[in-house]
Amino acid sequence: YVPDAIHGSETEGTYHGILRSLGEIYRLLHEPLVTYLSEREPRPPSMKPDTYQRTIAARAFDVTRYLLPLACKTNVGQVVSIRTLEKQITRLLSSQLPELRMIGEDLKDACQRPPMNVWGELCGQTAGLNEPMAPTLSRYARANDYQATVYTDLARYAKEALRGTGLDHADTWGTCDPVELIDPHDPIDETVATLLYRVSHAPYRRILGVVRDWTEKQKQDTIAVALTRRGSYDELPKEFRSGYAFTFDVLMDIGGWRDMHRHRRCQQIQQNFTAAHGYDVPAPLIEARLDGEYRQAMDAVRADIEQLKKVNGEAALYAIPFGFKVRCLFKMDFAEAEYIAKLRSGVKGHWSYRNIAWLMKEKLTQRYPMLGVHVQATSPDIEDTLTR
Repeated sequence: YVPDAIHGSETEGTYHGILRSLGEIYRLLHEPLVTYLSEREPRPPSMKPDTYQRTIAARAFDVTRYLLPLACKTNVGQVVSIRTLEKQITRLLSSQLPELRMIGEDLKDACQRPPMNVWGELCGQTAGLNEPMAPTLSRYARANDYQATVYTDLARYAKEALRGTGLDHADTWGTCDPVELIDPHDPIDETVATLLYRVSHAPYRRILGVVRDWTEKQKQDTIAVALTRRGSYDELPKEFRSGYAFTFDVLMDIGGWRDMHRHRRCQQIQQNFTAAHGYDVPAPLIEARLDGEYRQAMDAVRADIEQLKKVNGEAALYAIPFGFKVRCLFKMDFAEAEYIAKLRSGVKGHWSYRNIAWLMKEKLTQRYPMLGVHVQATSPDIEDTLTR
């Protein structure tokens, strides 16, 4: 994906240069990884050669995917109700990213056309669904001014409100664990801290520490910024969905987060993508002694992204590789915590989210031992490379 704003410009050449460099190291590392993994995990006699080769190649791609940029396109399918689709289109049309607004327009346009009847065409059926799928939705779905401005307003406010606290400088955050289970705290403090977290890159724990020392007026002012433009029919932003017993602040690679992000029985507050948190180095690269090439490529890309950001922030965003880290707040009840820990720690999963799921179980068990014993998660030390 190439942002329209840089088409035909010198910046587009710089952008393509960053993506090409990532593609080159992506291809360069694949074959050595396949060789290393094949030597480490020989084919068992019971496994067919073609199945084995596909599995080893897939495991190699589990590593090289860390070099894929956010600009890479992907297919997404969904089964959704009309009501949910209406909310989704509104959210997309209200996005700050032009690509998402374009997708919102495409979804809206599709609702006023008859649906595709692929099966009917394959079977030679002449009669089919010839009515528009959701003509009313296509007429009335539009961007929401409140959704389009609330996070911009909050970001502007947070920049001033947090000035001098050290939260705007990553070198003052100290060591950050991949998973932190936040101590229970006041709902007002939670709401204010979550609003600021959404438009920051700082750890939730550090933001909460600042908010707890604020006056009631400072907290009220923050909430007011988030609600000032809210209309009578506008829903509260999800940052107001507070009161969950378990709040995990997760810092993980973007590729792994995309898998964790699929859970919907919890509230997720994702910070914007950035290169400020650094990047993960997959263990197989270190074991195969290929991490030097990877680190060199990622360091060079991070420097290029910082320069690109000065010219076009949107292009810099899309150039960020999946290996860089993103911070996301997961709020949930015990049932969802148990579900995520059990499901995402299984041996068939990617080691990135397996590790996060296991750390969730460990943090929960340390805090609430009587609940933790009921979480049947699988330690990431238990591996089965040839199981998919």
